Amino acid sequence: MNILKWKNYLKAFALMALFASSLAHAATLTFSGTVFANTCSITMSQTTGSTTAANTLSLTMPSLTTSQLSAVGAITASKTLFYMGVTGCSNSGNAAVTPKLYLSSTSASGGYLTSGITNLVFELFDSTNTSLSLSTTATAYTKTSFSYTGAPAAYYENQFYVQYRATAAVTATGSPTASITVTLLYV
Repeated sequence: MNILKWKNYLKAFALMALFASSLAHAATLTFSGTVFANTCSITMSQTTGSTTAANTLSLTMPSLTTSQLSAVGAITASKTLFYMGVTGCSNSGNAAVTPKLYLSSTSASGGYLTSGITNLVFELFDSTNTSLSLSTTATAYTKTSFSYTGAPAAYYENQFYVQYRATAAVTATGSPTASITVTLLYV
């Protein structure tokens, strides 16, 4: 190989290196966020004004006979009041973040809670008589956005009801049961 060919190879290599370096650009991606302390806890009670955090609440529905459950629709005689909310909230300087309750149930079907009794479900609704459709996926209850006004020990609650609903005449007897999972998220 002659020297002229070597020179041409070196020139070509130098031009490729120069061309490659002129195309290289650096970019920076920066991540940032906020970490804050929030001490909100869920409250559940059958009386208003409870500021005690609760992991569970068991409601006993009124006992009804199958003849009372013979008509299709809501059984208002079974209407049972309870309260859910939050307590001890402190936004720690992040007023844009608010707590919200998310509801789900493993026994949800067609928006209602299956009871274990044929043709009988539990219906959950709020103080405005709006039926809350429940599913197995956690869904935000839109009316439970709580503000951070007040002292950290303040509580914010919403009123709820549960009642039986017959989807057809109920002839079976037993002890109907269902449960919901309440999750507190900050959005």
